[in-house]
Amino acid sequence: MSNSTAAGRSRISNRTIARLVGAGVALVAFLVFVFQNGDTVPIRFFFWEANTRLAWALILAGILGVVIGLIVPRVRRLL
Repeated sequence: MSNSTAAGRSRISNRTIARLVGAGVALVAFLVFVFQNGDTVPIRFFFWEANTRLAWALILAGILGVVIGLIVPRVRRLL
């Protein structure tokens, strides 16, 4: 194997770097928002109600958003 092919495989594309930077910025903004919202709030979902810190509700909503964002494109490809 020559050095040029080994170096070509290990390079990260500009698109990948841009995605990682964008994800990092979004994560930092999300975490700042979450940690600034530590008040206890009532959460109501249909017939269920609980009191929790707003930060936990935001983290749960963020996780659900990521999961749904990953699942929906895969389901759409199957249809």
